[in-house]
Amino acid sequence: MADYTTMIQGPLPGGEDDALEHSLVFTEGASRGRRVVIEDGESLEIGRKGPGLVLDDPSVSGRHCRIRRDGPALTVADLGSTNGTFIGGTRVEGTATLPVGMLLRVGGTALRHECRAPDQVEAQGQQRSEFERAARYVQALLPEPISHPEIAFHWCFVPSEQLGGDGLGYQRTDDRWSFYVLDVSGHGLGSALHAVSILNVLQKRSLPDVDFGSPAEVLSALNARFGMRDHGGLFFTLWYGVWDPATRRLEYASAGHPPGLLVDASGEGEVVRLQTPSLALGILPQGKYPTESVVVAACSRLYLFTDGVYDIETPSGQRWTVDDLEQLILEGDGPTGPNASEPERIRQGVERASGATVVDDFTLVAIAFESVAQAP
Repeated sequence: MADYTTMIQGPLPGGEDDALEHSLVFTEGASRGRRVVIEDGESLEIGRKGPGLVLDDPSVSGRHCRIRRDGPALTVADLGSTNGTFIGGTRVEGTATLPVGMLLRVGGTALRHECRAPDQVEAQGQQRSEFERAARYVQALLPEPISHPEIAFHWCFVPSEQLGGDGLGYQRTDDRWSFYVLDVSGHGLGSALHAVSILNVLQKRSLPDVDFGSPAEVLSALNARFGMRDHGGLFFTLWYGVWDPATRRLEYASAGHPPGLLVDASGEGEVVRLQTPSLALGILPQGKYPTESVVVAACSRLYLFTDGVYDIETPSGQRWTVDDLEQLILEGDGPTGPNASEPERIRQGVERASGATVVDDFTLVAIAFESVAQAP
């Protein structure tokens, strides 16, 4: 869930910045968390060939860009790269300043400019190691993407540095498909472990006498099982749906969660928001969770996500809403690689709009309802 954090961009006053360490930090992928320190007066060249920071990425030019530190300032110079160098979504023309907290994108790599005291860097490194272990544990519970004749699931899950409590899942039972996205309140190990507990219950279907084909029954049982008084004050939002390929009817219920966005297959840009009016789970002992339904046209798309996907602030100070995310989904463009999935395209679009790394967990599932329902 959203955690509003103020980030100070630029140098500290009065020369205090001189004692701080400036670095570029990888924000995603296998190198996530890797830190490249840049000393005062030092230049660092980035490209597909050495010397400097070498990125094994065909979209990166041999000599792509150069970073230089002069006191508290980092400047970026594009070296005539083919695909460009971007700061906060804006292409660098000549030379530009990279403020603290801002994101630098070189090909498919995103690097954030960080400025911290050395002792903070060490403490943060230890905490990050713990969070990364927990994040790997959560990710191990997530299902593989599926391309089935009836339906396809693709997702993007990028935990924040604070590690939140997002989760997702889907499975086929009795010729129907169930799928869900959840978001536990707060950040840290407690929220992540709570999400793990909920995911295990949903995956193993370990709620006695509950019909997992009934969204209302599932939400009611989860609410009773995970009351916040018995779980450290934690509550969670959830979107849960069940789709029957034979009838093409989708039944769904949500509890304090953002709406699912159902995009019509006609190409006319019609979007239906799928949401039911209920409180988050775990808050009240006797919550009510009504179920709604909709017939899904062939080749339609459904997007499920947590609020961290759209709860951003642009460099101009505009705070996004679901409306902005919906527009991004309908645009269907973005500087992604040829194999980038739809969820990854959306993530990069959100990142460009914010001009920095998304602070909250980023969890989005794109579901494609195929044209013909077939037996597996």
